[in-house]
Amino acid sequence: MRVPGYLPLAVVTGLTIGLVGCGSNGSDDYPTPTIAVSTAAARPTVAPTPVVTGDRVNSTAVGYEATIPSGWRLRPNILASTSFRGDAYFKPSPSPTPPPDTPQTNIAIGCEPITEPAEDLQSEVDTRVQVLNRLGRTNLVTADHAAVDGLESKQIDYTYVVKSDATEFAIDSREVFFLSEGCQWTVTLSAPAGELDQDIPVLEQFLASVSVNAVNALDVS
Repeated sequence: MRVPGYLPLAVVTGLTIGLVGCGSNGSDDYPTPTIAVSTAAARPTVAPTPVVTGDRVNSTAVGYEATIPSGWRLRPNILASTSFRGDAYFKPSPSPTPPPDTPQTNIAIGCEPITEPAEDLQSEVDTRVQVLNRLGRTNLVTADHAAVDGLESKQIDYTYVVKSDATEFAIDSREVFFLSEGCQWTVTLSAPAGELDQDIPVLEQFLASVSVNAVNALDVS
């Protein structure tokens, strides 16, 4: 398996798919989330903006269509490297407005192009779990997941800690992992520790709406 290009924060090889957004400032504008990108990586090709019709997104840069969760905010092409690209959807901040740098619940979806024959899905997941263990993720649990767009999928739950200034935040994540022709997909729900379960139904509704059409959709040359 190829080590994914979306390894979490402060890892030299990539950027995070389970990204952590800053708390909203109470306006309609969402602050840019914290994303660690390799300084050695070349600048990726500028990606086209997804086409949004009503609540339906057609993201040609990543290679999928989906329905935006009600009230959530799309941040297109927010995950970008030479080998990975993805979008994120941010949940509205609660009221009263949380302190700055508070993790913001989000769903991220992305594709790593498959440039060599993929192993079976379970082998790919096993390798991903090894990577997460090396990164110090805790409470790892894997399980089968319902098919996504007719494709076999698995889920991985885990917890990790993000440091922001002098504060540490624990984040719970659920990754749903599946393969299509040309792409290794990850759809991740991330939330402050203890709050993940309340948005699992939103994740499932999003996954039920996903249609993938990527065949090496990214220009990573």
